[in-house]
Amino acid sequence: MHRHTFHFSLALVILAAGWSLCAEAAPLTLGQAISLAVAHHPELAEAEARVRVASALALEAGLYPNPALFARMESAPLEHRTVDDAEFLVGVSQPIPLGGRLRAARKVEALRARQRALEREARALEIARSVHETFVEALHWQEVAAVLREAARIADRGVESVEARVRSGDAVESELAQARIERQRALLQLERAESRGLDAHDALWTAMGQPERAAESPVLATAELPAEVPSLDAVVERARGSALAEQYAAGVGAAEAGVELARKEARPDLELEAGLRHLGAEDEAAFDVGIALPIPLFDRNQGLIRAREAEVEATEAGRRAALVRLERDLRRAHRRMQLSMDQARRFREGILEEAEETLRSIELRYQAGDVNLLAVLSARRDWIDIQLDYLDAERDVMKAWASLSPFLMESRTMP
Repeated sequence: MHRHTFHFSLALVILAAGWSLCAEAAPLTLGQAISLAVAHHPELAEAEARVRVASALALEAGLYPNPALFARMESAPLEHRTVDDAEFLVGVSQPIPLGGRLRAARKVEALRARQRALEREARALEIARSVHETFVEALHWQEVAAVLREAARIADRGVESVEARVRSGDAVESELAQARIERQRALLQLERAESRGLDAHDALWTAMGQPERAAESPVLATAELPAEVPSLDAVVERARGSALAEQYAAGVGAAEAGVELARKEARPDLELEAGLRHLGAEDEAAFDVGIALPIPLFDRNQGLIRAREAEVEATEAGRRAALVRLERDLRRAHRRMQLSMDQARRFREGILEEAEETLRSIELRYQAGDVNLLAVLSARRDWIDIQLDYLDAERDVMKAWASLSPFLMESRTMP
């Protein structure tokens, strides 16, 4: 797929305005932001720890029960030679799981470990998407502030120009008042945009798992997006095979294995015993061997089996519901991306240029005395609004792409 750099209008204006607060620092790229989130986000650290927990439980599940040593004194008379005539028994007992219970337990824990690993991957995708979206929002307000900063500079120059015209008698005091009001209006807009930018950087650092750096406002590098809208079918197909979807399928598999384990646990363990016996009265040695097998007369694990069967139904329903929500969100993002890319293209191919030409024409007419200052101020407001509308369209493109791109660029690390 061909790709091009995501750009905004007024590149020359933005370069001229500059970023004096962070000029010495290299711009933060989207890739760097996602890498920082993956390295430092506490939710991923939690998910990784849960993977290790599940792996350890999988190891434990396949082990045989430990044998037990026993020692008893039996048949000891209450009177006279109590110890001499008693029988002493020393031996070992070993539970033997029947019916493949250990194998079923290993399967359950192995599937749960895989589910936890998929949940970790799914969380990484969600964090990457969140970082992408908040990065786009912060970048948007960075660009908006650049446009409004230049607009404030132009308004300031306008005040100086009108002041000179008033001194020369070519303008009246009311026009100077209008110019000063326009300058204040531009400064207020800039202050609001800069405040929104600070909020956006706060949200970005929080999405990256580093809220302690929320006061930092680094310059953000322009991001990238595809030259065309990807196929919805391709995105949905990739999403169905992603960790976001597979984590639910793994949950269903683990629940089904839990039903099998509950059925095998209905069979009690066989208990083997072997020991040496000393017959005190005869002063002779003997050996004992025995088995014990509980009879599942009352408790046959019926309740646990039914509970786990219901858990399978609930997990499967949850899987279907999650896929419905996922595909709905992808359809919405795809529609937004189609609309926003079309709108951004129309701005680039005509609206921006027409707004520039209209503003230049009215300014020339004002200099010639054909129109008053109010017409110039109105044209400048329209020009600024069009630049901001274009930035809004580009932001919508990038936010929609943030919802689609994880599935098109997903790099799986699971075995």
